Amino acid sequence: MKDIIKVTIEKLIPGGKGLARLDGKVVFVPYVLPGEVVEIRITEEKKNFSEAELIKVINSSEYRIAPRCTYYNQCGGCNMQHIDYETQLKAKSDFAQNLLLRNGKISRDNISIVPSEPFQYRNRVQVHHSEKHKGFKERAGNKIITIESCPIATGGVNRYLSNKKNIGSNERIAVFGKENWYSTEKEDEEIHIKLNDKKVYFSSSLFFQSNISILPELSTYLNKYVYGDSLLDLYSGVGLLSSMVEEKFQKITAVEINKKVAPYIKRNIHAELDFYGTSLEKWISDKGTNKKADTIIIDPPRTGLSKKVRKFLNLSGSSVIIYVSCDPATMSRDLKDILADKYTMDDFTLFDFYPQTSHMEAVAVLKAKS
Repeated sequence: MKDIIKVTIEKLIPGGKGLARLDGKVVFVPYVLPGEVVEIRITEEKKNFSEAELIKVINSSEYRIAPRCTYYNQCGGCNMQHIDYETQLKAKSDFAQNLLLRNGKISRDNISIVPSEPFQYRNRVQVHHSEKHKGFKERAGNKIITIESCPIATGGVNRYLSNKKNIGSNERIAVFGKENWYSTEKEDEEIHIKLNDKKVYFSSSLFFQSNISILPELSTYLNKYVYGDSLLDLYSGVGLLSSMVEEKFQKITAVEINKKVAPYIKRNIHAELDFYGTSLEKWISDKGTNKKADTIIIDPPRTGLSKKVRKFLNLSGSSVIIYVSCDPATMSRDLKDILADKYTMDDFTLFDFYPQTSHMEAVAVLKAKS
């Protein structure tokens, strides 16, 4: 058995782990808080750092709380349930500030964050199934932990989790649930939510935001910054973001590689719409140089933007670019190129779409230099 070592946690880093030092070498420790004295066991040695597991908290932070979930520390989902919610928000603001400076060379102080309901907010989850289990993957490995109730999930999602259906199916299924109702991607039925007094349609097999409770705040924010008569919606999905602001525009152009969204985006957007079911890179090559827009909204996957897309945005000539991201790390890298010489950052705000985890949604508003 490896030795148990006592260390003091200096700070939290993006991703939610604590940073300590052992004989000058950095050690990353999960489930801790700054200032805590803890006992750890080294699990992995790297050249410049070590990974450790938490054995015991000796001196506890005043911001530590008891996790609500009985599966915490085992399940790979939440990693901040041991931290009170206000402290979680402050930590995420610090994470974003760190990433902007490190990856984008962008200095931004006092980043604001819009809070969410801290529990029972998660509408969409990926549920894993095996011969005997239905639930989520463990934190460090591929074992599936049986989960019958998840405190961050909605009642509908928990209804699916507690149902013995699909055990033994050896598959991963996306589940979307509201209060007492759920739909799975296997059923692929039409779903709608109500936002700003209108319905937004999608299906359970398509990507959709996992926390619909915070969407009204995001809608208000976007409407504050969009500008002009024409909107370009890139990585549009079913048109959720466009639907929030469409009253401001006469013409909307949307690009989304998944062609299955076509019937939904055409139903969700009531303004004049041009929809292109292709990759953004191909659209830029074929159409992009001829498609000018006053405002661009871009919401890429976690991997961020290719160099070709970053160059297109920098040279777009649009008055406003609104970049929505679920990964401030790749976003910060992208912003460095987009801002370059033609744009300035007018605002940067976080939306806490994923309480109890270290994940967050970031929105950057870029304005063209006059």
